[in-house]
Amino acid sequence: MNTENSTLSVTEEFRVFDWLKNYEARFQNMREEDMPSVLDFCLVWNLFESTFCNRNVSVPKIRKAVEKLHSSGKLTKEDFGPYLHYFEERYLERSSCDCWTNTTFNNLKFRKSADRKLVESVLKGEIDDRSSVLSALLIIVYRFRNNLFHGEKEISTLYGQNENFTVANRLLAKVLDLRPGTA
Repeated sequence: MNTENSTLSVTEEFRVFDWLKNYEARFQNMREEDMPSVLDFCLVWNLFESTFCNRNVSVPKIRKAVEKLHSSGKLTKEDFGPYLHYFEERYLERSSCDCWTNTTFNNLKFRKSADRKLVESVLKGEIDDRSSVLSALLIIVYRFRNNLFHGEKEISTLYGQNENFTVANRLLAKVLDLRPGTA
């Protein structure tokens, strides 16, 4: 066996999108340029998880990290208003006298009803303190993460999630910029 040749073959550039197109027909229409924010999310999420949650995210750890940010005096409603508005538009249906969560909201696949209730109450404006708002926004992003890495999001349709992951990346970057010890 020629060790040099086998080493070269495994270290050559590997184009995942080219491989996916050959792997299954359902990936034929995928284009790498349609999904930059999904790919970036892997990096930004990793940084967020290691910085804020000691490499192991959970809703209680998210809430604890947000409380720490809140006590640092760096949280403002204005910083997170655009993100809240984006998710309200995405997950709420409205009539002249009421609002309710939609099917897209249900697709977040909440594990605990308390997490779902908090997020729903924040989106509907029933709870609006800074810590709860940021916690709810990060719980939504956490659901993106879980659905992405645990198979709820179909790989061949991820291109349709580019805007969601752009918002998630910006939100995570904003939170990272506010951590204690930064400017």
